[in-house]
Amino acid sequence: MRRLSYGIPCLIVAVALYFVAAFGREALHILTSPVYGLDHKSFARAVHDLGRLADLGPSGLVKLAAFLGAIKLSVAVVFAIHVGDRLRTLAGGTVNYDLLDAGVVLVVVSTFLSAAPALLEATPQFFNEHRPALWLAGLAATLSLAERVAHSEEAPAQSRTADLRKPK
Repeated sequence: MRRLSYGIPCLIVAVALYFVAAFGREALHILTSPVYGLDHKSFARAVHDLGRLADLGPSGLVKLAAFLGAIKLSVAVVFAIHVGDRLRTLAGGTVNYDLLDAGVVLVVVSTFLSAAPALLEATPQFFNEHRPALWLAGLAATLSLAERVAHSEEAPAQSRTADLRKPK
């Protein structure tokens, strides 16, 4: 059990760093591009198909692209804050699991919005690039639950040993 207590947080930090790097790079490309990332073929396809569903004009498509870029940036920021929170626990703090949960939800929403056209058109080849993000989000959520269970099992055991050590 001792190995798991070190392994699970390391895996969660690795997944969080992946999301910081991947989603941060995509957000940076989208938000700094003069055409808001519409020069990337799969992103342009997703924006166009989502815009068609919402009956958006050209300015609406640009706003939608900027919105998707902002969501990707928020994913990167939330996971960066979570990594900082994990580093803070090395100095004796506690982990804020709400940050990880919020980041996972943002990843799923962002990925679903980007992959919705591929899902609606039943073209799985366009969905392939979105699978790793969903798999890693699921892994992070599962590891978070396992870590919470391990901490909840350790707390009663620590209180029992503290009760045994008290002088009577």
